Amino acid sequence: MARKLTLGTCYRAAKVDKSTIDEEARTVSLSFSSEFPVERHFGTEILDHHPDSVRLDRLRNGGPLLMDHNPESLVGVVESAEIKDKRGQATVRFSKSPQGQIVFDEVKDGIRRNVSVGYRIHDMIREGKPEGPEVFRVTDYEPLEISMVGVPADPTVGMDRSYEIELKERNSHMSEPNKDTPTPTPTPTPAPDLEGIKAQAKLELIAEQRVASDRKAKRDTEINAIAELHNNDALRTMAVEFVKTDGELDEFRQAALKELARDTTPLSVIPSEGMSQRDLKQYSFTRAIMSCLPKQFGGDGSLGGFEREMSDEVAKRTGRNPDGFFIPEDVLQKRVLEVGTFTGAGALVQSSDGGQSLIELLRNNMAVVEMGATTLSGLTGDVDIPRQTGGGTASWLAEGATLTRADQTVGQLALRPHRLSAATAFSKQLLAQASPDVEGFVRNDLMQVIAIAKDLACLSGSGASGQPLGIINTSNLSTAATHTASGTFTWPQAMDYEQNLDDNNAVGGSLGYLMYPTAKAVARTTVKDSGGGGFVWDSSGNTIGGHKAMSTNQLSSGAGGVVFGNWADLIVADWDGTDVIVDPFTLSLNGQVSIVIQTLTDCGVRNPVSFCISAA
Repeated sequence: MARKLTLGTCYRAAKVDKSTIDEEARTVSLSFSSEFPVERHFGTEILDHHPDSVRLDRLRNGGPLLMDHNPESLVGVVESAEIKDKRGQATVRFSKSPQGQIVFDEVKDGIRRNVSVGYRIHDMIREGKPEGPEVFRVTDYEPLEISMVGVPADPTVGMDRSYEIELKERNSHMSEPNKDTPTPTPTPTPAPDLEGIKAQAKLELIAEQRVASDRKAKRDTEINAIAELHNNDALRTMAVEFVKTDGELDEFRQAALKELARDTTPLSVIPSEGMSQRDLKQYSFTRAIMSCLPKQFGGDGSLGGFEREMSDEVAKRTGRNPDGFFIPEDVLQKRVLEVGTFTGAGALVQSSDGGQSLIELLRNNMAVVEMGATTLSGLTGDVDIPRQTGGGTASWLAEGATLTRADQTVGQLALRPHRLSAATAFSKQLLAQASPDVEGFVRNDLMQVIAIAKDLACLSGSGASGQPLGIINTSNLSTAATHTASGTFTWPQAMDYEQNLDDNNAVGGSLGYLMYPTAKAVARTTVKDSGGGGFVWDSSGNTIGGHKAMSTNQLSSGAGGVVFGNWADLIVADWDGTDVIVDPFTLSLNGQVSIVIQTLTDCGVRNPVSFCISAA
């Protein structure tokens, strides 16, 4: 009877050869496997390195480069893989993500020297003599991933779900067993649920493939949307290449900005500080604020520690000195995603005397980013984004007539830094609490104060007194029929918005309706027609005519109470370096610390005809 072996994902270790590092291309060539014998729980394992024995398709098709075999820690991709000189050899490329940069730097510095490959065995044969040690040659195996590791994985341990393979023996190397030797009675082991294991493995594989497919589809859609948004043939060509080669979305954005900025004021994007997840968790707003308090108020008198290092790094990049201290861009980008959340409000302050809990202030919904506005962050210097304001024309001519040439005309959307300041206050007792909930509350409050003000400026900024110019006050917008003030929002009125954009060839991109709450209430209770075709606002998907619909108190009734358009044509620009000033004096009699936040920002509409607003 054929013997069966229970296996799992196996690992082998190798070393990085520093001479193969290409810093410009961010690549390293390495060996990930060999025929070196390794002791396993079932005997000595030898990986056969004939090309027919190794399934390399998975690695060759963009196999993952991980850190420490963690599927959540993707730091690069396998560019190529081959079997050469009885070794598995590959070239890997590190990503430009913060984690990828950290691992690449450690490899260059010789700190992370070890390589490990995870592989699955599909078939093996037993070699050697019956009385000798058990030696197994793996004749069919599949490398799954390559990892950069600090400590090589134990090669005797499988770290994945187990599975069985039927062992084949190479009879030409086997002699007849000695019949006088008693056959030991094997210890019975419970039979594994092979069908259950196979079914679970299939479900997990399908889930992994679905996640990867969705991620790729989303990335490809965003890349193509950027190219179509700017109606630029060079960007379209770039988009095709990035999609074809699985290029990173952030890399395409950087390349697109460079292409759009040709022959205009140079656009400079400040790189982030490359903070790891550990650094982000270590960074503390409350600790930074408390350390800035004078000693008579219980502080250190000046910013220190890790927060000081990060502030100094931003100052070095921007060439500006803060009035208080700078918040790193990485922290801002992470925390903006958390705007609107409020965790553990009743447990923010655990007081023994039954003091009052903090209650979150109700604020206006922020909308423009969620509607699909294009954001540029980490900028320095003035920014000019080109836009075409007129096109060439074709003419029919009689014989001998002279053609009058009509050239294309171009303009620029000028983005200039506007200083936005906002203030909030916290009690010193609250800031002194060493609680993760307090830290989260302070972070969210600081970010919301700024984000709500920016959101309002993007919608209705006057363009005067230091304000950016928002959508509603931009010239050359189209307007729909008056209805918001009279409290009506019928289906024909909704379609009037779309017709206005259609008349200007602007139907495309990230289309959606944004309106003040009363208009939403009317739209949700107004039927499309007498035939029972549903309501104007489809509450099942929060859409109007298939387009996204939201409401916010940032808008009011009357002119601009409803805004419909391609929100991707709204550009929101943020310059690097958000300044936080700690003021312990103004509200000292109330036992509170005033916090003033300053940031440089601007917004602008790339194509005014992409928006239609309600008339007065």
